[in-house]
Amino acid sequence: MFKYLVADIVAEFVVDVFEVVDVEDGQRFTELLGHEIAQQRWLCHGFCLLEDHYHLLIETPEPTLARGMARLNMTYSQWFGRRHARRGHLFEGRYHTKIIEKDAWLLALSRHIVLNPVRLNAANRADLWRWSSYRPLAGAANPWPWLHTDWVLSQFTDDPHQQWQDYVEQGISAPSPWRELRGGHYLGSEPFLRKLALMVNGKSLDQVPSAGHRFEAIRCELFEEQRARNLPEYVCVWRPSSSPVTGVH
Repeated sequence: MFKYLVADIVAEFVVDVFEVVDVEDGQRFTELLGHEIAQQRWLCHGFCLLEDHYHLLIETPEPTLARGMARLNMTYSQWFGRRHARRGHLFEGRYHTKIIEKDAWLLALSRHIVLNPVRLNAANRADLWRWSSYRPLAGAANPWPWLHTDWVLSQFTDDPHQQWQDYVEQGISAPSPWRELRGGHYLGSEPFLRKLALMVNGKSLDQVPSAGHRFEAIRCELFEEQRARNLPEYVCVWRPSSSPVTGVH
């Protein structure tokens, strides 16, 4: 029975955050994120705060992702601007969605995002990057009570923390999950994609005009049908519509 949406959210900064901010700025961002997670009753399966963008893996029990993300980015932008006496936009571009089959791809995405600092040469190893979910999943103390590690660790057996470390190390040379992206929007099996297409009033997902509308339409359809049909869990990926600054997502 369908219960939750899971979203890989990507937002890009106009400036390189860690080139112009200090630890207090990173801590403030994670505090605001934790507040929004509690407010919206989200589960956060993983995250990575990078120099020019951030990733979140968020699971939502209700169609509140757009509202929560708007408030998170607005609140952090205002705080950042006041602290650094900076005017103008902090975030670049608008969001659009990519729909992902959860059981098939969430674990791979959890690994992919914590390896981004390595790909960007921001850190030599994933465990050396402070602002990601890698360390808590590897067994270190979790400084973020809002970070939900149960699902990812449940994918492993005997020693989940060590197996997670091994899995991430193997991922350095693994192909990107986005190589399997379909039509620029979808990552999943054929049966999964057919079910998604039927959920938006029988329309093709490409016929839902805007990114935000596509997300909310699909999410509300699924939420209404969760008591009536057996539906696969899926992941909805938010990305800015502008071209990536780094090319690594």
